[in-house]
Amino acid sequence: MISLNKYMATYATADTVVQPPQSAWHTYWAWNDTKREAVQRLQDTEDYKNDILGIQTLNQRGSLILNFYEGGHVSYNASWWNETVLPMFED
Repeated sequence: MISLNKYMATYATADTVVQPPQSAWHTYWAWNDTKREAVQRLQDTEDYKNDILGIQTLNQRGSLILNFYEGGHVSYNASWWNETVLPMFED
């Protein structure tokens, strides 16, 4: 992944398909959190710390974009897509 110019990860705030919704950001519930109350911060995950996927490298060079939209699983509207995603293709 570190060969990418940019990497955008987006989650839907009301997603009921992907759990936790923030896992689109490569974050997870903590292993011992049986109540599933707290999602780990990306920087606290072992994958990030060890740069397993290259997310840390992307973040350090300013190439990681983490965003969200209000709505359910893949229910973004055209204006959100046009304002948020399409500009990435200009580079």
